[in-house]
Amino acid sequence: MSQASLIHAYTHQGFVQQPDVFSSAQLGRLQAAVDRIASSKYPGHVREAHGKTFRAFHGCHLYDEVFASVVRAEPLVRFAQALLQDEVYVHQLKVNTKRAQFGESWPWHQDFIFWHHHDDMPTDRVTNVMIHLDDVDDDNGPVGFIPESHQWGCLSDETLVRGDSGWEGNVSNDLTYQLNQPLIDRLVDTYGIVHATGPAGTAWWFSGNTCHASSANLSGRERKVLIITYNAVSNAPGRLGPNFGTRPEFLCARDFSPLVSERF
Repeated sequence: MSQASLIHAYTHQGFVQQPDVFSSAQLGRLQAAVDRIASSKYPGHVREAHGKTFRAFHGCHLYDEVFASVVRAEPLVRFAQALLQDEVYVHQLKVNTKRAQFGESWPWHQDFIFWHHHDDMPTDRVTNVMIHLDDVDDDNGPVGFIPESHQWGCLSDETLVRGDSGWEGNVSNDLTYQLNQPLIDRLVDTYGIVHATGPAGTAWWFSGNTCHASSANLSGRERKVLIITYNAVSNAPGRLGPNFGTRPEFLCARDFSPLVSERF
């Protein structure tokens, strides 16, 4: 698909698939980097509720050169700039790791509500790109998107708030903000669900207001994805806002400098 076609699909659906974003050699660098950081200690490394495996590694670009490089990869930066019609910076980066047989689910939610309420991000001129680091199919916990749900905006009135659980509640399987089930039933009945499957190297771009969730990984295969959140520089949170800076830097960037793209 041409870039114009990809942007049109993204604008209409709230997400779009972009195959073969990275080569096998580039994926090898990322996979090796994940293996390396898994043995290190960092505050953004979060375990599953059962404690047996990691759930996610947050902020890897802040301390690892491979991830610091991949966020500047030319195909990603250029497309994010085209989607947001602005220069961009990385608001957040994480590697979600659903380990074989132990990876837990993510409930239905929108991302922007977290950034708006906790980080003082003013509008939803922000986008995610999710890159498969493993092959993803229907059995190992793919993300499910509800098409066109982003057009409903930030659904604060339809969101259940799970109390004041601190930043840890923003990354657990009992998320701070979860969409209520009657709403999800209505949206799914109207629009259906698209599962984000595909081989390693596949990218899925999705809006901060696209409703999404994922099931547990009960298969015998890993399911790791890299998710980079690019925000428009003009949409950066106000530093004087009441909430900005209350979450760690690995969840809310402090540096809004425009990214300069490079080869990865």
